[in-house]
Amino acid sequence: MLTALDDCQDYGEGRGIGVGMLRTRTAVVVFTERGEDTIRIFSMRKATAQERKRYEQTLRDRLGPS
Repeated sequence: MLTALDDCQDYGEGRGIGVGMLRTRTAVVVFTERGEDTIRIFSMRKATAQERKRYEQTLRDRLGPS
């Protein structure tokens, strides 16, 4: 899963956005970490076409040429 800080607005706590594969679909999850052992998920949904393309391009960039 690729993650980034969600800094679109001040939520009063740090939030993250993750994009990754859930079986055969690309999914987006918004979450916060509560302590060392707890993650609270706010939402999870199917990625949009644009999010899917950006995720796939980031993976290609990180993995390099095949």
